[in-house]
Amino acid sequence: MKRRSFGVSSGGGLKELTEAEALEVAADSCAWIDVQEYDTTELTSWLKTLGCDRDIVRACADLSGRTRIHVSGADVFFEFPALASFEVLQRVPLGFLCRPGLCITLHPAPMAGLSQSVEHVLANSPASGTEDVSFLVAVMLAGLSSRAVDAVEDVRGTVRAMQEQLDRDPDGVEPEEIQEQSSAVRTLEGVVGERVIVFDRLQLLDTQTLDLSGHHLYRVALADAQYLDRAIDRLEKRITDLRVRFSLDQQDRTNRRLAVLTVISAVFLPLTLLAGIYGMNFEFMPELGYHYAYFLALGAMAAIAIGLIHYFRSRGWLE
Repeated sequence: MKRRSFGVSSGGGLKELTEAEALEVAADSCAWIDVQEYDTTELTSWLKTLGCDRDIVRACADLSGRTRIHVSGADVFFEFPALASFEVLQRVPLGFLCRPGLCITLHPAPMAGLSQSVEHVLANSPASGTEDVSFLVAVMLAGLSSRAVDAVEDVRGTVRAMQEQLDRDPDGVEPEEIQEQSSAVRTLEGVVGERVIVFDRLQLLDTQTLDLSGHHLYRVALADAQYLDRAIDRLEKRITDLRVRFSLDQQDRTNRRLAVLTVISAVFLPLTLLAGIYGMNFEFMPELGYHYAYFLALGAMAAIAIGLIHYFRSRGWLE
């Protein structure tokens, strides 16, 4: 089990602490312990040493990424799915255990850049007179929302580029690329949709340990989640439109190829008929006795072929 501990510095950033220092800071201010890559037995044992009751320990051990909130005494636990990193759109269950003066985040899989996201929000936020657990959770939620906004913007930019490429050169878009972006949108929809639900519920929560309703950063995170929910709906429609346009283009190309093959077959059909007639082994065929019959037959075939090609071209069949 990997644990990293942080406190909020006087300059508005994060400072890394030892776990003992973090627990000491939690007695007077607030601290954050990030726990990752753990097994259930190890996590349960560690939480018991912190004095967590059985219901909270069970909720933390049962982390699965579904949306839920659990309150037990002064402890508040909630969880929702998050993104593993900026580059890899993979769902990771993320749990928050909020205690007086202490916030513990739990995620079985690594989450790259989580502390950097939190520090970025702290550095760009107005100074708060009271750095408590509610403030720290609001900062974390704002940082996670910022990660989701960046991920959605990246996917939207890629989809837009694919639409423009499809306008310029339909052959430049591969079906695998469309499938990849469709999978990314489904992942984002699963993350953002669940987040909207838990954010709505958190603003109704009013406990001594966690009260987010008055925090500006929490309102920003909630607004971002609602915006992303609508943006992902639009992205899904764009992906659907991209699939339809790609399918129609593929069908159109197939029809053009079939049209060319049909024209070729139509051109060679009378030539095949003539070749078949004069390839029959009858004893009496008057044309066989003509001196220039061979050249006349070739000339007739060429004239028929050229005439048919001109006819099909004038009708636009070869375009």
